[in-house]
Amino acid sequence: MVRPNGKSEKPRDAKGTLRRLLDCLMGRRAALGVILVLSLGGNILSLLGPKLAGTAMGAAAAGTARLPTMTPLLRLPIRPLPVTRLLTAMLLPAPT
Repeated sequence: MVRPNGKSEKPRDAKGTLRRLLDCLMGRRAALGVILVLSLGGNILSLLGPKLAGTAMGAAAAGTARLPTMTPLLRLPIRPLPVTRLLTAMLLPAPT
């Protein structure tokens, strides 16, 4: 911290401060571990994203891309929810 006379204040006990900070953080090891894993995973995925997108675009341009089939999804009994019906009725114009 800079004092009004222009002289800066030196840290008194940097090692002790760091030790107290680490002691405080070590009580939250599980949270720190989750944060570390998620941040590493996010960084890895952000690095792999452009590579995978480039590979997919190259395969699509060459015509060798294989699209996934929708047959497993078509076997599921899908019924619209009442809220969906209500919103559809409100948003779409009435048939003439």
